[in-house]
Amino acid sequence: MWDYVEEDALELTVLVCRALPTTSATHNRAMASVANERPLPGRGGVPSQTFVEATNALHDAAYRRAVDEPGLHIVAPLLRGRFALRPHTVDLAVDALARDTVHVLLTHGWTPRELYVFAQHRLDDESMSYLVDTLAAAAQVTVAPPWYGELAELGAHVWWTVSQPHIAQWATRHAHKRVGAMSAAVEVLALLCHVPRTDAPLPGAPKPFAIEPEALVQDPRIAGKIDALLARAADQSFPEEARACASKAQELMVRYATVPDIPPAGPVTAAATAAVDQLIKQGPMVVAKTLFSGIRLGTSMGLSMITDPRGFAGTVSDEVASLLHRAVAAITPAHLGLPALPGRGGRPQLDS
Repeated sequence: MWDYVEEDALELTVLVCRALPTTSATHNRAMASVANERPLPGRGGVPSQTFVEATNALHDAAYRRAVDEPGLHIVAPLLRGRFALRPHTVDLAVDALARDTVHVLLTHGWTPRELYVFAQHRLDDESMSYLVDTLAAAAQVTVAPPWYGELAELGAHVWWTVSQPHIAQWATRHAHKRVGAMSAAVEVLALLCHVPRTDAPLPGAPKPFAIEPEALVQDPRIAGKIDALLARAADQSFPEEARACASKAQELMVRYATVPDIPPAGPVTAAATAAVDQLIKQGPMVVAKTLFSGIRLGTSMGLSMITDPRGFAGTVSDEVASLLHRAVAAITPAHLGLPALPGRGGRPQLDS
């Protein structure tokens, strides 16, 4: 990945990056600091397992992008498996990591204007838009940030509602699908994670206020009030009033923000729920035969629902498990070596 050599200059430690082979260790100090400080003192609850795994996956994606060309292979791990079932939690992890990384840089030698100029020639317009929003998000969760004037000059303000993750609202605003939004976030993180910074926070650097990283304001009335205060805070015609509005918005967020209990969502969950309902209503044999027919016809339901039929062997009859296994065998290339069911050998053949 990246290693750092320290050189003393002007009483600050400058970090010089050089490319190294990929490793699993965290080398970047800006993002390492975010990882080591989570959860921040006073934030309370422990993040969920999905949130932690999504944060780690984002770290990995940022490192890969820093040393590799852009492509679907960079963000694919963020779009499948557990993350496909809980996109809301992944969005919260993206928001938290982006704003916390920016906060670390803004308290370790950088200003919003300097980050903007540094990124301007390295990111496309879409990614720059996300970076500007992230600068505003970092100020939103910082106690008395001194950057309001610079943020106004850059057009950075909180236009999104505090009741939903920012990345999802940004994707809607820019008409991006989920893969496009994740790609933009990773592009920004890949740049920020390799920005040199000072070893320690600058004297008098502002602190992040105490709020759990997965928390949102779920009360529509309170969320609307906070949104209105943040909108007024974006107007720097009267700086003192703007700061007072921002401070009041932060106070309300600390008081009312809670971690939502979000059930799994997305197309995978919808398909699984439909399958369970069908299983209850029609019985396992009918469902198995339906899926089997769907696979032979090449329908999307038949292809998407069956991944590892061996898992059914312990809960349904051997006949059903065998039928599911035969269905998968019909569409799985022979060179992939489909595993046999427990107690069976060889690759099952599909009857014509």
